[in-house]
Amino acid sequence: MKLVIDYADDAKEKLGMTTDSDLSKHLGGSRGLVTQWRTEGKVPDDYYCIRIGQILGIDPLIVISAANFQREKSVDRKAFWENFNSGRTGKVLGTALIVGMIATLSPEGVQAKTRHNLHQTEHNSVYYVKLNTS
Repeated sequence: MKLVIDYADDAKEKLGMTTDSDLSKHLGGSRGLVTQWRTEGKVPDDYYCIRIGQILGIDPLIVISAANFQREKSVDRKAFWENFNSGRTGKVLGTALIVGMIATLSPEGVQAKTRHNLHQTEHNSVYYVKLNTS
């Protein structure tokens, strides 16, 4: 299981930063914030976990669950956080959403119709799916 500092290193790399101090400042924390995570074994709170998740474009709960895994003393609860995290890793922040629009092709171009007038659409409809990554 990745630790929070691993995600912080990934964020630092994605931002093109070379020092923990740079990432600390970017996150809005004290200069030694990230260094404390690395050398003192401190674990960031949810705010910083969410910020790191946003930088990486991943579900922030992945980073939050890693932090809870690190904080947890109970073996059973550690296992819970590890399992919770393993079910989320690899997922992109956001999910594919069906926008709810159907376009009917016509000689004039594409005409959008809403769900409320689906009964009026013709058989040559196109369904649009939007990937929400923000």
